Amino acid sequence: MLWEALRGPCGLPDWFGQNLNAWWDTIEAGAISEVLDEHSGVVVFVAAVGLFAPGNQEGEAFLEVTNRSQYAQASAWT
Repeated sequence: MLWEALRGPCGLPDWFGQNLNAWWDTIEAGAISEVLDEHSGVVVFVAAVGLFAPGNQEGEAFLEVTNRSQYAQASAWT
């Protein structure tokens, strides 16, 4: 699951909401993850398979929300 994969590296707390609204709050507003707050930006690279396969709406929504933030960037590679 996406949120479990991000939990450790991003320092997401146990109470993290595991949805795009919670992710947006984490990367844009801050004060949720000490790990992310210590850095000036977040870069997420994912393989364009499974959740991030072309046409998967959930994966595309994650990429879109992440790339709207001034503090984060995400891309899928093939």
